[in-house]
Amino acid sequence: MALNPEPLRQGMTFMEADAGKPAEGLLQAFYRGLYEEQFPDYNERESLENMREYLRLKAEGWYGLNNYHILLGYEGTELVAACVSDYFHLPNTGVIEFLLVSPKTRGKGFGQAMLEEMIGVFQVDARRAGKAQCDYVMGEMNDPFLTDPAVDNLNPFDRATIWGKWGFAALDFPYLQPPLDEDKEAVDNLLVMVRPLVDVAAKSVPAATVRQVIYDYLKWAMRFEDPRESSEYCGMARFLDGRLEVPLLPLQAYIGQIPELPMSVLEVHDVPGLRQVLPVYRANFGIKKEQAIEEGEFARLISAPLRDWFRYHLWGLRGHEAVPVEGMVSIFTFPWGGFGGYLALDGSLRGTKRLRPLMARIERQMLSDFPTGKGWFIECDPLGMENDIFQKVGFYPLPIDYRQPDLEAREGGTGLAQLRRLNLLYKPFGRVYFDTVPSHEALLAAVADIFRAVYVIDQPEEDLAFRHLQGLL
Repeated sequence: MALNPEPLRQGMTFMEADAGKPAEGLLQAFYRGLYEEQFPDYNERESLENMREYLRLKAEGWYGLNNYHILLGYEGTELVAACVSDYFHLPNTGVIEFLLVSPKTRGKGFGQAMLEEMIGVFQVDARRAGKAQCDYVMGEMNDPFLTDPAVDNLNPFDRATIWGKWGFAALDFPYLQPPLDEDKEAVDNLLVMVRPLVDVAAKSVPAATVRQVIYDYLKWAMRFEDPRESSEYCGMARFLDGRLEVPLLPLQAYIGQIPELPMSVLEVHDVPGLRQVLPVYRANFGIKKEQAIEEGEFARLISAPLRDWFRYHLWGLRGHEAVPVEGMVSIFTFPWGGFGGYLALDGSLRGTKRLRPLMARIERQMLSDFPTGKGWFIECDPLGMENDIFQKVGFYPLPIDYRQPDLEAREGGTGLAQLRRLNLLYKPFGRVYFDTVPSHEALLAAVADIFRAVYVIDQPEEDLAFRHLQGLL
């Protein structure tokens, strides 16, 4: 173990593990304690044997101009933080495999102190490789829209907020981590975060840099002899083909928090709150008979007792709490995801690029209600402009002849031709790169729940619109 020449930062001392025998006890204590505690997912966890091997190879010079680090941070004699990382000289980028802080010491600034210490180590690596300084720091992060907080060591939305404050953005890129070992599976709930070190205001990263980082990570960190033999790498490389740049998404914006686009949400629970939202509803939907519902239906939904199988939310939206409500959201959430009923942005909210962060907040609410959710549906008039609007933010129409249930419950029954045809659109939670069509079984189960909760149809399996859809699938 080598003591860092700057021993104190935020009351910490930093020591870097090596392959010597004196380090073995500290390495085991770190792995069996802080590491296993913070990485409960077996598929995401590196083995202790691999770590030992990487340190041995480093001592033998196997990494060349690349490097591998296990940096441990102590408060006194107590291990309070750790970081395992790699430096790759071709893309001139440091990659954080993980950075951990002991749960009982969170809030003391140890995480940020460890990060800045690690960046200093990357700068030394870069100079050793003949560079003026390191260009980027990258790392994997659990995508908060794809990760159940129950299986994470920190709420993934909180983590995104923290790393966003540390200067990181999400790489707008479909990352898929190959299996770490033969007995493990690929990990598909991760995103790549980036902090530019030279051009700190950069809005993108060269696609060639991203490709090289992914290639080097698989080769040097995951030990793929030829990363091009990995199906996961080939899929990511195909996505990058023909692209010059990969955009960066500020992590706060990704989870729906944009300081320059403030939006206050009024959760409606009572009649006074409903009165603030109804003018927006009347202006946008009340005059459209085929889209409107009785205003008393909102009162019924917000006053209904909680149910185990769905939740209802009615929001009033405004730029800040001191101004009148200028927008609305009406959503249903289910264990499988959600359904969007009404969404409108008027007045000072319209045309201000608030739709995408609003959708992130909606998805966060859906996951807060039911962490098992995967995506949500909306219905659109086939001729309405909303089709294009929502497709631009990740929804895509399902290729089915979807019919709305009979809203008027006509006496004597209704024929299929009388049922209104709608586009049924679906969006997986988070960023969308490829169409992910629900299975027939999942789609029917979701539509049955929508018919029960939204259209108040007790037996959806007997409804003509549902039977028609069932027959198509």
